[in-house]
Amino acid sequence: MKNPVANPISSGKTIFLLLILLAFFFLDSFRAYSQTSPDMKQQFEQKMSEFLGVKVSIEDYQLQFTTVKLRKILIGEKNQPDKPWTRIDNLSATCDFMALLGGNLILEDLNLDGMICDIPATLLLEARKKQKIQASSPAIDRSFADLPFLNLSAKEIELKVIDKSRVFNLALESLEITREKGSDKLLAQISGLLSGRQSSKGKPSEFSGKLQAKVNLSGMISAPKVNGIAEIKSLKLQDQLLKQPVSVTAGTLQIFENRVETRNFPVTWGNSKVTISGTASNFKQLQLGLSYRIDPLAFAELSSAFISTKGITVTGTGTSEGVVKGSLSGFSVNGSLSVPLCTIEAPVQAASNQKYVFPFRNLTSSYTYSGNQILIQRARAEIFAGRLAGQGKVFTGTSPVKFEFRVDGTGLRAEKFLSENTTQKNVVSGPVNANLNVSGNSSGLTTLAGSGNFNMQNGHYEAPPVITPMLSLVNLREFASGDIESGKGTFALNNGYLSTNDLVFVARAGKAYYRGQVGLDTSLSGKMTIIFVQEAVRRSSALQQISLDGRSASIPSRVEGTLLTPSFPGFSAQKLLELGLKRKGQRMLQDIFLPRKDKPADQSENQQQQQQEPKKEKPEEKIIEGLKDIFKF
Repeated sequence: MKNPVANPISSGKTIFLLLILLAFFFLDSFRAYSQTSPDMKQQFEQKMSEFLGVKVSIEDYQLQFTTVKLRKILIGEKNQPDKPWTRIDNLSATCDFMALLGGNLILEDLNLDGMICDIPATLLLEARKKQKIQASSPAIDRSFADLPFLNLSAKEIELKVIDKSRVFNLALESLEITREKGSDKLLAQISGLLSGRQSSKGKPSEFSGKLQAKVNLSGMISAPKVNGIAEIKSLKLQDQLLKQPVSVTAGTLQIFENRVETRNFPVTWGNSKVTISGTASNFKQLQLGLSYRIDPLAFAELSSAFISTKGITVTGTGTSEGVVKGSLSGFSVNGSLSVPLCTIEAPVQAASNQKYVFPFRNLTSSYTYSGNQILIQRARAEIFAGRLAGQGKVFTGTSPVKFEFRVDGTGLRAEKFLSENTTQKNVVSGPVNANLNVSGNSSGLTTLAGSGNFNMQNGHYEAPPVITPMLSLVNLREFASGDIESGKGTFALNNGYLSTNDLVFVARAGKAYYRGQVGLDTSLSGKMTIIFVQEAVRRSSALQQISLDGRSASIPSRVEGTLLTPSFPGFSAQKLLELGLKRKGQRMLQDIFLPRKDKPADQSENQQQQQQEPKKEKPEEKIIEGLKDIFKF
């Protein structure tokens, strides 16, 4: 006698074939005995144990002419999790008596009532490996006409595939299979429940749903031709990664041999609703040819699931549609997006309370997904009463999610941006054009790196804190507000700081230059120089003291602190007095070495000014030129 567990059953044997084997061996024993033998039960158990490689036992059996009834069949042992285990409550089989006399076993009716089967997932993996090894080996294939039954009826069947952290469960309420004699075509009707559960790193994932199917099977058992219809109802999928449950209220699949088709298959993900149409073919490679429409598309759930709740977040709803092509291992998506309203909130740093808000209107874009990369093209949107156009890439296979973008802005209103993100919305107003090339990740704005430029025409300012203290010191508070003729500059962005060497604003009072850094947290660290024009110099005695030519005056200073609360280290009324004394000394040297020429009385003031500085040389340069003639250096 062979050891009943020496050669465990392969998971490749399907449940209905296992049932056929049970009936076959018992009827084979019945054919060998003219009447019930006392040791028949024992011999049957032994023969089945040897064939299946696991222990088999039955509690009771009955023989009624050509019908055998088995009760409480146990296959395998429950306490051996690495081997399959099956419990069958009731099994009955009725054979074709005339065929049996002729040496052929044909079961007219096979009935199964109540079964639980546990299969370790490791056996399925082993079976796949054996299939790959034996794929090129010649084998005798059988058609459905070779199956030794005509009708199979089953109910209350439960199949479990068990792993350490996963369980797949198929519970069939009913299964009906019928075949005519000599035919290789089966009609199968299935009604049951699908469910599964797995846990990965403490994060559970579950799904459940109802399945009803009516299919015709023909051809060879190893590669059947399947045609029919399947309906999925009340499907639910809950996964920690997806954040929101996925559900299908009712969807229909049409099966045509080597492909499955569906039309308007409805899927709900949180508050997003998706309809899918198309085909899936070549089941070994599973080639997809699908179209989809998402309406509405909920961005809040999308960003929390695939970006982060602590980094950049997106809210709003829109629509999207596109196509999916390729295999599961290498598919691509081409689609378009339309969003009437959405808002992006970007923290300066991950989990920071300080955020910038970007409210978009009428956002449209096309996109392509392939190989964990989303290519965004022809993106258009309205924001801050202006327009944006851009393109870029999003790398979904990274954590945090990385991105690269080029954005061009036209007519962006500065006051709209300030109103959304600061408490001083009218400090600067006017249209801004800007370009930005940037890369970073979704954790926060301090990860951004890139470069850009901006320019402003016909703007306005209202007592900005970075110039008001200087204006107060020179008694020019009337210039604390005014029009901005122009503003422009280029900048580099890195580690949350904008660095510039050429930022300049031109207003009625003069020009303001800034060189240094401006942090996305509004911090300042740089040098600012204000050059006042002649009108301002005439109105300020302080500026008249520091002006070299009476027509302009410059005040340089370091700037620190923040945009709202700046500080000017080393700059005070005392420093202004010292600067005035220094400039007075410079004027005295200028008058000594570069005396002014008399001006003709009939010349206008403008002509006089042109004669005084035909080359617009700086006073310091004139002094140096004069000293060269005296000291010969």
